[in-house]
Amino acid sequence: MKLTLKDMLLILWKRLALIILAIIIGAGVSLAYTFVFVKPEYTATAKLYVYNERTDSNYITSGDLTVSKSLVDTYLIIIKSNPVLNEVANKLSKNYPQITPSEILKSFSGSAINETEAFYVSATGTNAQLAQDIVNTIIDVAPEEIIRVVKAASVEIIEPAEFPIMPDWPIQRNLIIGIALGLVFAICYIIIAAYMDSTIHGKNEIMACFNIPII
Repeated sequence: MKLTLKDMLLILWKRLALIILAIIIGAGVSLAYTFVFVKPEYTATAKLYVYNERTDSNYITSGDLTVSKSLVDTYLIIIKSNPVLNEVANKLSKNYPQITPSEILKSFSGSAINETEAFYVSATGTNAQLAQDIVNTIIDVAPEEIIRVVKAASVEIIEPAEFPIMPDWPIQRNLIIGIALGLVFAICYIIIAAYMDSTIHGKNEIMACFNIPII
């Protein structure tokens, strides 16, 4: 069956109920999958501040800030180094005997805050208390190692990690994906079914297919 754009839009409008049903089913399936198979994760975050120590002045210059910003990446590399991770795992092993440095590294993330000399460190996992403990242990262990390596710089803790109450569930993302898949499936099904339909539904279709007079 030869269809124009107008024909396809008309067919889709007539099957609007099916499209809405497919969207509802797609959304329902995505939400059910999220709640049943996706475990909620919790993220704990601490914020720190990088600065250059100066013994000859009580003022911080723009040059100090520039150096501090460049040191953020260095600090994060040091935090992810084996000495820090091993020490963190050793301290956490009292309450979490199975914890390993590789698991800590896997849960860890960090970055500068808006390209400033401040930065954050986070840990994400299914255990909210463990995520908080990992971050607070890191900010307890890391400054000493950072000072040992960098020597001329130091770190101040802006705020420690608080207990993460709200989980990080990809509900909104999965819901959008479910709605989109339901919509696409319904439209494709309706258009393919219309193309495969060989039934003549009226004289206009005969006139469109054959250049012959209609009696």
